[in-house]
Parts: sequence; C-alpha cells; structure tokens
Amino acid sequence: MADGLYFGAHVTVLDEAGRITVPRRFRDIMESLDHITWFITPGLNNNLYLYAREQWGEVVKRNQAAYESMDQSTHQFFSFGYGFTHETKVDRQGRMVIPPALRELLGLERDVVLVGVQNRLEVWSKDAWDAFCRQMWPQYGKRATELAAAASGGAAQTAV
Repeated sequence: MADGLYFGAHVTVLDEAGRITVPRRFRDIMESLDHITWFITPGLNNNLYLYAREQWGEVVKRNQAAYESMDQSTHQFFSFGYGFTHETKVDRQGRMVIPPALRELLGLERDVVLVGVQNRLEVWSKDAWDAFCRQMWPQYGKRATELAAAASGGAAQTAV
C-alpha cells in the first residue's frame, strides 16, 4: 500500500542557490512514477504544496468550476495561488529549486522540512513545521478517530 506514496518528514537545508535536497526515498518514488516535473504552489498552512504534473492537472480541473464563478474573493484566491505557482524539477544531484518569490513568501532562509503527504510533497520552514507539530499533537488522536468513524459510517477506529 505504501508503494508510490510519499510519506515522512525530512529536514534539509536551503542552499545559496535556493535549492533543497530531495531525500533518496522520495527520488526513488519520483523515478518509479515518472514524476519529473513538479508544480510548486502556496499551501494552506503557511507552507508550499508540490504536485507532480498529472496531479497538478487534476487540481486545475477541480478548480475550474470554482474559478468560473463570479465571486471576487474566489478570483482573488486563484490569482494569488496561480500567480505564485512555479514549475520545477529535481536535478541530477537530487536537488530542487524553490523559486525566490516562494522563499520570500514563506520566509525560508535555511532549515526546511520536506514532507510527503500521499501523492504530493510539502515544503515548510523548520520553525513553522515544529510549531505545526506542537499544535497538532494534542488533537491528533481525536481527529484520527473522527476521520475513521466518518469513513466507516460511524465505527470507531483510527485513521492512521
């Protein structure tokens, strides 16, 4: 079940050229799934989301109906998100560039965490990731039980 899924949190360092090193495990999955081109965009938790080309295409399709609305705040949301979206690739040394605009947006300076979340990756500043983990830990068990119950029609079990 874990084949082809990205999971785990890996601390890396942003180098002077704005690159992070992608861990070998993630690179192996990228190679096996032909995930060469990645789209990097603002995430929902003061982080960045990275989608492989096919996943990015699915995100764009899902977004199309919402974008076609006449709602100004929706258009502003998409202008912001797509305006900061960049295409990137992992180089032969296993590094990936985080574009300057996105580094500035998140305040990335040195220590970065690359997190695997099923079919996407996330980039966090280490400080933001540590704060997020401290915030989530006290509520993790309760939320896992709620998600599992919702998925199974009410039976109590854990999601993870």
